[in-house]
Amino acid sequence: MSLTDKELSMIEDKDFLITKIKIISEIENLMRNTKDRLLEVMEREKSSFLSKPEFNKGKVYKGEYYRELPFVTLDFPSIFTKENVFAYRTMFWWGNFFSATLHLQGEYLDIHRAKFLSSFDMLLHQDIYICVGETPWEYHYGKENYVKLSSHHKEMFENSSFIKLSKRIPLEQIDSVPQISSSFFLYLASFLNK
Repeated sequence: MSLTDKELSMIEDKDFLITKIKIISEIENLMRNTKDRLLEVMEREKSSFLSKPEFNKGKVYKGEYYRELPFVTLDFPSIFTKENVFAYRTMFWWGNFFSATLHLQGEYLDIHRAKFLSSFDMLLHQDIYICVGETPWEYHYGKENYVKLSSHHKEMFENSSFIKLSKRIPLEQIDSVPQISSSFFLYLASFLNK
């Protein structure tokens, strides 16, 4: 086995890993703060749909390998079953971005499809991305996965088996993640509550 000078330098650098562990811990705290902010928003809304007991979960997950880079996610509010998904995911992806994403699939998409279609024009020009990929389990913003929502995506709301609407949050806005995520959720919830 032979390592490049760069690789050798990295395995000799303990400070980087210690700093990475500290950063991930801080991001986990940020996600818990985001959950608290989302709870406040949900309680203010007093929506019968959003007050379902199954939404009162929410967990912070961390991992090392989303497309080979570390990530931290908060799924709240969320319900995942084999065929039905209502999930609001706030995500940190190392070296890339934060994001906030609503994922509807199965019965939850059926319940809300008409609400989004009737208000579709209000979603435009809000810096919202829509998933155009074949799977709902990708979160990168490559052009094969997410594109800016535009008028020609209305057909997706009519025909797709899942819908994902996402807001990309630059890493330098880290201090604003709880606010941005909860504001985006509140905006989307205004359509769900119609």
